[in-house]
Amino acid sequence: MYEAKGYLNAIRKIRSRLQSADNELRAIDEELYSLHGTDYSKAHVSGSATADITDRIDRANKKREKVNRRIILLEETKDEAEERISCLQDQESASYLIDYYIACMTIDEIMRHRNYARSSVYNHLHKAEREFQKTYDKWLKSIDKIF
Repeated sequence: MYEAKGYLNAIRKIRSRLQSADNELRAIDEELYSLHGTDYSKAHVSGSATADITDRIDRANKKREKVNRRIILLEETKDEAEERISCLQDQESASYLIDYYIACMTIDEIMRHRNYARSSVYNHLHKAEREFQKTYDKWLKSIDKIF
């Protein structure tokens, strides 16, 4: 069987992947802002590229579309995980998992937010992970039946 914690950790990593995608979008914007046409008023025009910058704009827009599709896929995956977590019987456990894995709060942030000791937060989080493992196993079994 697959481990639910591995799945949850992959979901937690989505935040950094979304930040990387956001950085890519910023780089594409910077590339577009720095585009300029050829100055024909000079005596010599250097380079073999055409004066038309539409090709470069098209390439940048294709990159942007690809990054946006990846962002949408990551957001949908994160939303799907949050739905699975929300289906837990114990809503307190669900809230711990959402705080840690979906909202990417640190243990210290959860401690301050809930006014609990570190050990208590770890205990609640481990309990929630065990609870989610049961739900995760059922979900995987239902997928196995399909295939």
